Amino acid sequence: LTARENIFLGQEPARVSFIPHQQETDRARELFTRIGVEIDPDALCRDLTVAEQQVVEIAKALAQDARI
Repeated sequence: LTARENIFLGQEPARVSFIPHQQETDRARELFTRIGVEIDPDALCRDLTVAEQQVVEIAKALAQDARI
């Protein structure tokens, strides 16, 4: 999975509609900027450092409006 796919996994709407790829990429970049890191949303998670993988999980929580 890419960082972007990981962030939005399970958030697909129940209907047939979907969030456009570019919109997900832009939102992932926005989340990473908010956290203060530069991670390519299309980078494969397996290629990221452990610290970067943790940041992806934080971005995932923020994307779901979780309180952290």
